[in-house]
Parts: sequence; C-alpha cells; structure tokens
Amino acid sequence: MDFGMVIENMFFYQSTTVHINRAAVSELVKLAAPEVLEELLKYQGLKILYNNSMPTVGMAGDGTYWVDTLGLADFDIEKELYAEALRVTGDESKAGKFSKKIARHIGVHELPFTIKTSMVEQLQDKDFLRVARDETLKEHYPGIIMPVGDRRYEIEFLSQQFFRVHTNLQGAADQSFGETSPVLSLINATADLHVTASSGSEICLPEFSSRVLRQKIDAVLDRSQHSAENLSRFHLAQFNESWAIRDAINSKRLHVKAVLPALRKAARFKEWLRDLPENHDLMYEYQEKVEEKTVLERIGWKDMRFYFFTGLQTITSAIAPVASLLVNPAIGVFDAYVIDQIAKEWKPNQFVRGPYKKLLQGR
Repeated sequence: MDFGMVIENMFFYQSTTVHINRAAVSELVKLAAPEVLEELLKYQGLKILYNNSMPTVGMAGDGTYWVDTLGLADFDIEKELYAEALRVTGDESKAGKFSKKIARHIGVHELPFTIKTSMVEQLQDKDFLRVARDETLKEHYPGIIMPVGDRRYEIEFLSQQFFRVHTNLQGAADQSFGETSPVLSLINATADLHVTASSGSEICLPEFSSRVLRQKIDAVLDRSQHSAENLSRFHLAQFNESWAIRDAINSKRLHVKAVLPALRKAARFKEWLRDLPENHDLMYEYQEKVEEKTVLERIGWKDMRFYFFTGLQTITSAIAPVASLLVNPAIGVFDAYVIDQIAKEWKPNQFVRGPYKKLLQGR
C-alpha cells in the first residue's frame, strides 16, 4: 500500500477512500504512532475501508472450478488489527493500543452477492481473459516463454457456475503453472473495478457488464494517468521534484505528524481545485490564477490609497456600485490592517508557496 500517495492525494482531492487488506495493516502499523495515525484518520476527507470479502476460485474433485467470494462471517476489525499489529511489533501492549485507537476509524467493505454474476460474465469475455492471461504470465511466470499466438488458455463452462480450464501453458522447471491464476487475476480486477465504479449505476446492469467494464477500465486508467501526470508536472515545476510528498513519506524523510498542520490549512486550496474543469491542466490553471489581478490591483494602488482616505463607501462603489447601497455613509476610514487584508485576495500560491512549501523544506 502506497501511503505516501494516499497522503499526497489528501492535499489535492476533496475525499480519498482507501481499501486495505491485512498486508496493508502491517504497513499502517509501521507508518506512525497510534496517536498520530488517529489524528490523520479523523480527517474528514479520508475514508479507510478494510476488505473482509475477497474473490476466490473453488475446486471440485472432478477438476472443475467455480468463482466465489470468501470472508469472515463474524468479522471483528479490532481483532484483525490487533493480530496484525502483534505480528509486526511482538508487543501485546502496543498492539492493543494500536487496535483500540485505529479500529473506530476504519470501516468494513463487503463485496455484494451480485459480484459473482459479474465475475462469471467477465470470464466469458475472451478479450479480457486474454489480457488477464498475458499479464499473469508477465507478472508471476516470467519463466514461461511462448509466442503470444501459440498460447492457449480457454475456459469451458459446463453450466452457469462451473467451468474447466484448457491450456498448453507449462511452468518453468522450478515453478509449476497454476492454471487458475489468470482466472484469479481477472476476478480480482472485476472486484477492484466494482469498488472504483460503484457510484455508476450502469455497472449493475448484467447485460452490459462486459462492455461497460472495458469502458470503465479505459476511463479509470485514463483518469488515473492524467491525475498522476498532472501532479508530477506540478511538483516538478514548483519544487523540482516529481513526487515530493509521496517520496518523502515513503522514504521516511517526512513524518506523518509533520503533515497534519499543513493538511489542516489545505481546505481553501482544495475548494479551488474542486471548481476546476474536468481533465484540467493543473499547472496551467494554477499559473492563470496566480497571475490574475485582484480587484484592488485592477483599481491601482494609488487610487486605492485615495479610496482608503475617503472611506468605505467610495471603495465599495468602485468595486461594485450596487454594494454601496448597503453601506452606511457614516462609516469612517478603514483600519490599515483591514484594507491590506482586502488587497490580499486569496490565491492558490498562498498555500502552495506557504504551508505546503514549508512542509517540503522541513523534510
């Protein structure tokens, strides 16, 4: 689990949802002290869900298979956190403290029963199955060298639920080939995409499941790549580093505790990001906003000083004539501090070159 990326995203997105499993819990234990993690998890823009159910492949005695989901019936998140924290730390006291503090901030995610229907439908998609086959070989079985055109991997459905695998793929001398491995890759991808696209009602339409899933894959990957490139270009232009926060967190040069003050000051910056157009160029939008003149800059400092000495009604008239109707003409001269604060209309660089830059410089 890339927790550095998670924390970085918390600065640039209104909400961040993270799905974790037991392996990720061990990384969470090592990330920071329970008190610091608890404060981080209290942040309203962050949501962490523990995946209790997961896709699996069942095997019958006659060499047939079926897909299913597996999870604990009486799941207790605190017990799960305690068990993993104890394994990592070897300290019952630390494990108990970690599990009690963190359990209340982590939800539980269960795959819906209907996901099994979607998984079966995706197994019937030959194009998707071919992708799962090739990616599985590349990732887990690099010793299997065979031209793509010669690779045979087919699924024969004996009923709506049970199937057999027919393949000519063989493992290397030191590694046997698991014939259900591509199936596992495919159904895990289906489950992951269900989580990603759960807000889209079309994902629940079985007759369009294969086509929609492929579209979702393309859309998710395109958005993910665009976002990653956007943040990379932005950090490179502003700080001469592509992954400033992420790398600092992951390499332990920046502690989670140091992030919290800057994160608390990021609200207005994130509001500005939220209002940007879809598929925006972050660096372009940032420069445009930074270079945009404020109302008082458009008036001019000499004129502004004149308005300052002639009172509130004049300056409000210059900014918005209608607004002057709401102002009491008897109000006197502004306090110097107030007029200077008006001149400092908020811009995103106030956060980026302020708390965010200070955070990076403090690594």
